[in-house]
Parts: sequence; structure tokens; C-alpha cells
Amino acid sequence: TKEEEPCNLLACDRPCELSDWSPWTPCSRPCGGGVQWMTRDVERRASGDGKCPKKFANARYHSRDCNTGTCPGLLTCRS
Repeated sequence: TKEEEPCNLLACDRPCELSDWSPWTPCSRPCGGGVQWMTRDVERRASGDGKCPKKFANARYHSRDCNTGTCPGLLTCRS
């Protein structure tokens, strides 16, 4: 007798798996308008024809303005 068993029933095309969002980074400037961002890393690469968002795609990268107030003027010392 001959036995047969099905195999490879799952599709080989699988999208990548992304991490949770990182915390927001510190602001890039203390005043005068800076930027902070958060990202998601690839935890498991896509296989076959599966897709994965590019590094700066909305699914993996968010940015926002921060510390948008004007910088204080220079202080002068008096004697």
C-alpha cells in the first residue's frame, strides 16, 4: 500500500511582521522647532511575494514637530 500525506498547505507568500511602535525620541532641538519620531522594526522578513512597508512608510515611521516655541534671546551681563 502507498500512503500519501498533503504538505505545504500554507501559502508561501507572507508579509513581514513589524514590532510595536518605539517610544517617541527626544526632541531634536531645545527650542525654535525640532522633530521627534517613532518607528517600527521588521521582526520577521516577508517571504515569497509577501510585502513589507519601506522604512519611512507611514506603517513604520511617524514624526511630529516639537519645541516649536522661539528660543530666548542672548542674555547680557551687567557689571
